[in-house]
Amino acid sequence: MTMTWAYGSRDRAESIATIRRAVELGVTLFDTADVYGPFTNEELVGEALQHNRDQIILATKCGLILPRFHTEALSTNSRIVEGIKEVASRHQAAPAQIALAWVLAQGEQVVPIPGSSKRSHLEQNVEAAMIRLSPEDLAELDALPAPVGSRY
Repeated sequence: MTMTWAYGSRDRAESIATIRRAVELGVTLFDTADVYGPFTNEELVGEALQHNRDQIILATKCGLILPRFHTEALSTNSRIVEGIKEVASRHQAAPAQIALAWVLAQGEQVVPIPGSSKRSHLEQNVEAAMIRLSPEDLAELDALPAPVGSRY
């Protein structure tokens, strides 16, 4: 969960409340990384989860991850976003919820790790597990072009 340095300043109390709300909603897998701190995100997550350590799994990764966006990639990548928005509209859902629902539809061997810094986004992420994409939705999403540009 990115609640410190990487995305600018954060409200510590809101971040802790968001993490604790995640546990209340049944979230058991939490993700952190040095790039979010260093060490400050781990301290925040540790404080928030200190009473729930036996109920959660904490994943961590290392390395610097910085997405790159290229002007020449925007045309194709914009078509992907528009396609996801169309499916989201039909489900009265946010595009991020459709993206998570698609990942969940790939099988039990795939585990999405969405980031949330606000309780409202966390709750939307959890609600995404309730969205059932039809075979037609999945075919439409699978037919979208592959993203252009490197991920990191």
